Amino acid sequence: MDDFNLANSPIRILLVEDNPLDADLFRSYLALANMAMPHVAVAERLAEAIRLVQAEEFDVIFLDYKLPDSEGVESLARLKAKIPHVPIVVLTGLDDDQKGLDMVLHGAQDYLVKDRVNESILWRVLRYSIARKLTEARQREFEERLREAQRAESLARLAGGIAHSYNNLLTSIMGNTSLVLGNIAQTDPNREFLREIQKAAKRAAVLTNQMLTYSGQCRGTLAPVELGEFVTRMAPFLRTVREGDGPISYGVEPKVFVQADVAQLQQLLVNLVENAQEAVAEQTRRGIPGRVEVAVSTVEITQTRVLSGPGEHGTLTPGTYARIAVTDTGTGMDEATLLKAFDPFFSTKFTGRGLGLASVLGIVRGHRGVLHVRSEVGKGTTFLILLPVLAATDIPGEEEESSSAPLDGRGLMLVADEESLVATVTRKILERYGYTVQPAANPTSIAKLVARHRGEIICILVDCGMLKDPATFVRDTLEQAPNSGILLTSDSEELPLDLSPFAGRVAYLRKPYLPRELMHRVQSISGCGGGQPDA
Repeated sequence: MDDFNLANSPIRILLVEDNPLDADLFRSYLALANMAMPHVAVAERLAEAIRLVQAEEFDVIFLDYKLPDSEGVESLARLKAKIPHVPIVVLTGLDDDQKGLDMVLHGAQDYLVKDRVNESILWRVLRYSIARKLTEARQREFEERLREAQRAESLARLAGGIAHSYNNLLTSIMGNTSLVLGNIAQTDPNREFLREIQKAAKRAAVLTNQMLTYSGQCRGTLAPVELGEFVTRMAPFLRTVREGDGPISYGVEPKVFVQADVAQLQQLLVNLVENAQEAVAEQTRRGIPGRVEVAVSTVEITQTRVLSGPGEHGTLTPGTYARIAVTDTGTGMDEATLLKAFDPFFSTKFTGRGLGLASVLGIVRGHRGVLHVRSEVGKGTTFLILLPVLAATDIPGEEEESSSAPLDGRGLMLVADEESLVATVTRKILERYGYTVQPAANPTSIAKLVARHRGEIICILVDCGMLKDPATFVRDTLEQAPNSGILLTSDSEELPLDLSPFAGRVAYLRKPYLPRELMHRVQSISGCGGGQPDA
């Protein structure tokens, strides 16, 4: 209730007063005040007042300073313990400024001397009390949202940190497994076990990618994507998602381009359609038919808007956006569910479901988009994804596919990685395929080795985690070693810098990587080749 409509909307008042004459006088002042007649409950004892506040909701409480079973600060403290967010106005027959100040310091909204109270004073006190209650409620809501945002940010950082460590371990596992496979006969029965280790490591890499996606640190390999064509190609697969009994209809606007990672868009769409199909299936089991619709269109945003309500994430700035909408007529969600819907492993079905909607939010964040969910219990849900459209001038023509290069090489390479396991397996892989490898501990060590082996180094492999400023490192190193290539590695799919100014002399490789991927990337910037590896 806003303070300006106090005259039209009745409020609920609890009067804690043991003197019936004072209680009647209080009611008469309320009747004379310019307000809708409030509901007034009267308690003659503090114990009775406590029972009332536990059973009913009140907008404001007027508390007599001296009661038969309690007095002063003690009465105030006991009431506030039960209703901390309801304003309490203390009434007294004594004009004592020190007592009044003491009560206000202990949390009272105001302190009124009974023989000075009239309808005007009551109007003012009630108006200020309600305004204070509303302001504090809004402040608590803001603080709760801030805490939720901070918790989500902390969880995203944790997920990103864990994924970073896992990717380093997986690089070592996958690399060493491939090296062993290359050293044993095709008929060796242990090859089957090693292949299973490789498969498990690749699946673990998918999970770490989901964690990076949730944290918003993974934007993928970005390329122009025509959303209408993309959704049309996905349609046959979407019919096979879990519990996909309900029909799926499509409405796509042609020629809507975004800069996106196709694999992540596939993951986003599958997760949303699967979620929608499950909601429809719940209704179907109750005999209520349902449907799912996937739509692609554009929308023009004319003013900045911060989306921070239940089911809202991101900031819209003026411009044209591609709009992906996944709508179902299923069970819907209430506000409490919406507030938790994007938490990792949250599910209304059973515990430990996974990172489905959390990954969706991470993908949207990674593509600099916004997400808005509209839902009503029993009437269905719509997930709206808005991504910046790609201007026509930014859509490149098709490029010819380059031929594959041989993988074996020769020459001196520098390898620097903050994780010793990764540095070791990378050295072993490179040495196996013909390179001489010199380890480097940090960027300073790289600079010294470049100066010592000037003209001999064909490629420098360095982990971006060791670099404060990758762009500066690349420029300075290429100036000192103009005939060397640089291969940057990291567990993020987002390039650490724009590679276009370096004319193929700098490449990027995401962890975890297999030996074949490493050799292809080294080959592309070093120019040395030979035969094919065994694994």
